[in-house]
Amino acid sequence: MQVKRIAALGLAFAVVLGTCACKAATTATTTVLPNADVKNEVLLHAKTISSALVALDYEGIRENADGEDDTLRGMMEISKESDDVQERCYAKIAETLEYMVLEDTVWSTGEDTAMVDVAFTCVDYEVLSTAQVFFANEEDFKDKVETCPDKKSETITLEFSNQDNVFVLTNIEDLEAVFGFEKAAYVFAEEYVEYVGAATFEGDGFDEKDQSYYKTTEIRLSVGVTGDGQEILWKYRYEVTCDGELVFSSDDIVAVDPQKLIATYDAGGLGMILPTGEYNFLFYDYKDTCFLEVSVHVYKIAKSESDILLAIPAPWGFDFYCPDEDRTVLPGTAIGLTLVPEIHFRDADYRPLQYIMENGNPDNMMLYADDSEMCQVSMSVLFYGHVDVGSDEAMKVLHDYISQLEEGIEDRGYDYFVVSKKMTTGLYSSVMYTIDEIDKDTATNHWAVMAAGDDDVLYIVVLDSDGSVGMAELADMFAYNDRIV
Repeated sequence: MQVKRIAALGLAFAVVLGTCACKAATTATTTVLPNADVKNEVLLHAKTISSALVALDYEGIRENADGEDDTLRGMMEISKESDDVQERCYAKIAETLEYMVLEDTVWSTGEDTAMVDVAFTCVDYEVLSTAQVFFANEEDFKDKVETCPDKKSETITLEFSNQDNVFVLTNIEDLEAVFGFEKAAYVFAEEYVEYVGAATFEGDGFDEKDQSYYKTTEIRLSVGVTGDGQEILWKYRYEVTCDGELVFSSDDIVAVDPQKLIATYDAGGLGMILPTGEYNFLFYDYKDTCFLEVSVHVYKIAKSESDILLAIPAPWGFDFYCPDEDRTVLPGTAIGLTLVPEIHFRDADYRPLQYIMENGNPDNMMLYADDSEMCQVSMSVLFYGHVDVGSDEAMKVLHDYISQLEEGIEDRGYDYFVVSKKMTTGLYSSVMYTIDEIDKDTATNHWAVMAAGDDDVLYIVVLDSDGSVGMAELADMFAYNDRIV
């Protein structure tokens, strides 16, 4: 367009020189400055047409033109609500359109014709449509459009003709050049799940061998990003659940060209040991669709190479169960239980256990073990709910159970005596009560009753022996890990 203007200026100078030098009688074409009225009218029409163009108002242009342009109409009929993602991108770029009428470029080629240059600018769509640019999603595309510092400029010479004393646009088709961004293609990445690589847990307390955490204050998860996923912007968030209960929800996270995604959970940064449970990490994309779920077991106890018991998975829930081996961990606690060789865990269909359950034993039996159907040595573990084992409430439960046991002995007409012994079991100091029942033939039966649990779980443990196995030995079946704080 600068070439056209230079040519016009050169021609004008030639006309002036020719007139002065030799008074030439004729010229083929003259290009002169219009008078003020014509200039103002042309500028008004140029601004009206340019405003309609950046507003995507085709009718506003057509009303000031001497013809139609179906191609231009189609270019301007773009919508952010379209089903076509490319069209939605065009509409976003069109929002960046601006114009400037170059008022000093108004020229006339006669009484009934005039022209003026208009500079149209928008975001540099060529930068956004190269093969090296990937967009994670439309939100990513919009962000790139809004933050791109580069501009694309197109200068159009609007040509007008005076028709019935009104100047109208005669080159409407030239406006198509402003919509060059509709010839570009914008490349979007696949769904996030297509770029998700290996997920690995790491940090203090994580055991690579059994893929579990022991006595940790933080869970740290690293998720690899593969392929073109490393060239896009990620917007995501994650949630953490423990045994199905939501314990943490992150804010939205923005990661630019990430090599990996990082997620952590530390119970609010309080430095506390995380409770035992199954922790799930769920990742959601910008559409709030879950694209990844990863889980890990956490044990409140520390793992010891010399104590295999500490690595035994505890069952989830508080219903009666029968362990496959002669050892287990009391659910919800750091209490390990290893049976003495004389007794074994029993299933619910075990006849003596059925008799016990049918004759007044509470329905909160969690574990049962004995030596044989003669029940000369036995153990029962009863679940009493989510109660702090060190609380007054727990002591009341313990004393009430002992009172019931004493009443049963008295009803049988036996003598007995009770001895209490304070026990330190890691987290708490508890009391174990031993009860010696003496019948009329001086045969002796022994019980031990103690509270066991954690700061949120209470069990009552009942040990019964005819004396063949000592109470101290039976009580030693239960052990806290002494490194718990």
